[in-house]
Amino acid sequence: MKFAVIFGAKSYEHEISIVSAIALKKVLKNEPLFIFCDKFREFYLINGADMKANFFSSGKYKNAKKLTLKQGGFFAGGLLGEKKIEADAFINLVHGMDGEDGKIAALLEFYGLSYIGPRVEASALSYNKELTKLLAQKAGVKTLNYEVVSRIKAPSLPLPVILKPLRLGSSIGVSVIKDAGELEYGLDVAYEFDNIFTGAVINQGIPNLKLTGAYARVTDLRLGALQGDINFYLAEANYKIPVGDFKLGFDAMYKGSRTTDRLENLNYDGNMIGLRAGIYDFVGFSASYAYTTVGDNDALAFGLGNGPGSYTLLPIRGPFVFTGYAGMDVHKFLFSYDFKEVGADGLKAALHLVKGKQDAPHRNAGPTAAKTRMNVQGWGANLSYNIPWVKGLSAGVTYVELERKNFNARGRVKKTDNNELWLQLGYKFDLLN
Repeated sequence: MKFAVIFGAKSYEHEISIVSAIALKKVLKNEPLFIFCDKFREFYLINGADMKANFFSSGKYKNAKKLTLKQGGFFAGGLLGEKKIEADAFINLVHGMDGEDGKIAALLEFYGLSYIGPRVEASALSYNKELTKLLAQKAGVKTLNYEVVSRIKAPSLPLPVILKPLRLGSSIGVSVIKDAGELEYGLDVAYEFDNIFTGAVINQGIPNLKLTGAYARVTDLRLGALQGDINFYLAEANYKIPVGDFKLGFDAMYKGSRTTDRLENLNYDGNMIGLRAGIYDFVGFSASYAYTTVGDNDALAFGLGNGPGSYTLLPIRGPFVFTGYAGMDVHKFLFSYDFKEVGADGLKAALHLVKGKQDAPHRNAGPTAAKTRMNVQGWGANLSYNIPWVKGLSAGVTYVELERKNFNARGRVKKTDNNELWLQLGYKFDLLN
């Protein structure tokens, strides 16, 4: 049987994976093929004689044959066309991100390739230490007391504590905190190696009122040649009042995004305000009106909260995520009906009506060029059904139409019609029960 070893990839354990592959070469009697994935997630076929640490650190690997992964396996290009790399099975030797989190496994399964390594589900659940502990506790395995912390939530457990990134191994970023003076440095070390941080607080102590505050940060985000951090903010209040046989609902929302370093050039430091009011559960009927507005010269990068566009987004993404554009004001009416009122339990229908108008920003702002703007109007309808004979299974159909008018700097208009029809099948399952 011919094996191929996949190693490297984009990970803080990139070098450890290279060392592991070199060590594997020394112990296997039948030398396998070696497929190197660099930090840009490009694949190369490496000769056995070149399996040395300095071959990779110096960048010489770029002179090796470049590979393409597609249906059937890895292929190398040539003057006479592509040639398949013959291997009966692949060994996933990628450490940390890309390997242990299930990405490589998912790629190999997607293209129908045999491999040695944990399956996708096991990788995803074991890579995140919080999920691992939850599963262990559910199975009755004793675990140490723990908590997930962030830059806005300090540890509350009594010292000493062991501090480590949520999604890393090999003791990278691990600190033993014995006194309060070591805590700040230990957190900085851990955050250096895990680039997505979230924190949220929800208060439902006041009857009928739900207050939510949330924060997320993504560090070292790369968009082409641009690189930096992006911060997301959410504050939301939801108030529903029972009135006889129905409910009155009132919602208010703030969303914000802030960028650093070269990402600031994209002008995604935007703010969105959203308001919504409606009548709900009136003999199966619900109706609401929503409004969102974004500041004039900075677009909003969506990252937290109730969907990408929150209150005013159409039911599916497609090309229709316009609600976060700089200077965009959007109005939306939503009407829905739950057919359980007439004996069809699990069957629901909804109609969305949307109209938006954008003020032209003075500068480039996210997807909008300076002194250009867009007006939109459209509608969407969806029908969904929870299939009763298979618990958790649902089916649905969604149709959306949107008319867009794009105005250039001279006021000339280009009209675009977007239509989408989606047939959807879903299944909900509980991993912990």
